[in-house]
Amino acid sequence: MDDSSTATGVAAPAIPRVGLLSRKTIRAAIARVQQVHGLTDPDDGFGALQKASQAHNVKLRAVAAAFLSEREPAANGRRPRPAAPALTFSTHGADAQPNRKRILTDLMTGVSAAAGADFGLVQLRDPVHGGLIIENQHGFDRDFLDLFAYLDDTGTASGTTLARRSATAVADVATSPIYGATDRAAILAAGVRALLSVPLLDEHGDLQGAVAAVFAAPHEVPEAIETMIRLHADECARWLHWYNLVTMPRVVASVHAAARAARAAQRGTGGVSPTPIALPPRISAIQ
Repeated sequence: MDDSSTATGVAAPAIPRVGLLSRKTIRAAIARVQQVHGLTDPDDGFGALQKASQAHNVKLRAVAAAFLSEREPAANGRRPRPAAPALTFSTHGADAQPNRKRILTDLMTGVSAAAGADFGLVQLRDPVHGGLIIENQHGFDRDFLDLFAYLDDTGTASGTTLARRSATAVADVATSPIYGATDRAAILAAGVRALLSVPLLDEHGDLQGAVAAVFAAPHEVPEAIETMIRLHADECARWLHWYNLVTMPRVVASVHAAARAARAAQRGTGGVSPTPIALPPRISAIQ
């Protein structure tokens, strides 16, 4: 019996690759929290990550990735807060409580409107695994999202953008040499015929992600519109770099604080016996 079958012989639903990678990241972060703070119960490690996620309105996967990527913790997460980079596509860049999802939604909406696109998506580079994960989208069905939620090869326009760190234009998916037969069929089945994928490159040349304008018919984006999209993408990349410097250290500091509290409670009850690190069932559906 393979891993996709159950005890009754009925095939279990396949877990999208992004879901598997998210679980792997969260599992590793739980283990790291346990190691750093001497927690014997993986539920305490998970609880510390979850509390930080809820307190700062940041996805659990992003909290876990930030914790694993931490290098030099700031004292209690306090660092000087530089001004947010200016954004021409959003009025929320300088909000008191930075909201990454809102900024990415504004970027996607602005790019789609400027290009007259039928679909849109924004992907961010996963700091642990290196590929692109869809963070915001409109117009795509679940089959498409499950198949292309995580990309790390050059077999798609976004994957090519990731590898080359430059814009990738596809005037007609049906004839583009970028795609293999399987991916081409899946993309055409989703109603996609053309797209422009533009990298989010910050001021240091680091790739933060990509934004794509996607069309239901063969299409070439005019040069002036592509230039505008590039400008928006560059602005967003600079904002994301700022966000990671300003917000994520505070999020990670919250994880440490919650873990210290759990450790203190553990000591107060005399501790618990060591438990094998396992993924708590509460996050089985989290991506």
